[in-house]
Amino acid sequence: MSSPADRSPGVFHRDPATAVLVARIGLIDGRIEAAALTALADAVADVGADHIQLTAHHRLEVHGIADRHVGEFGDRLADAGLGAPLAVPVHREGDGMDPQVGWFAHGDGLVRVGAVTAHGRLSAEQAKYAGAIGVPVTITRRREIVIDGIGEAVADTVVRVLAPLGFIFDANSEWASPAAVD
Repeated sequence: MSSPADRSPGVFHRDPATAVLVARIGLIDGRIEAAALTALADAVADVGADHIQLTAHHRLEVHGIADRHVGEFGDRLADAGLGAPLAVPVHREGDGMDPQVGWFAHGDGLVRVGAVTAHGRLSAEQAKYAGAIGVPVTITRRREIVIDGIGEAVADTVVRVLAPLGFIFDANSEWASPAAVD
């Protein structure tokens, strides 16, 4: 039988320090469509993985996938458009190290809200709620979760719903500091 890495080259890797299987999901420009994020959240919950790790390299990592779930998890990633080998990150304007945590008005009635989470981790539940907003989500190099192009009323609801789930919208939080990225 082939190894998990053979089934989906570029996606599954075994952490040499812990022997835990890791799925590394590359995001072009750090962007993930809402439906793909929701599908990933469901897959993470269904295979019993504990969280989605945000990285500073436009990737999402899922640790602790049991070997017996690799085929199913890989199929679900592919169905969501996330199963391709890692893409080379493309630098976007404004996605350097400028903080994107908080509420930012566009001036056209639309806003961008940015948040961080403790340790740069998303639970399956957090990812599912972020996907439910229905717009693409961008993960920055500072492991910020940016939801852009939403109306003020929607943004207000997003903050009210996501904050109690552990999304931190305060730019002064210790988790929003550059030291938290390391």
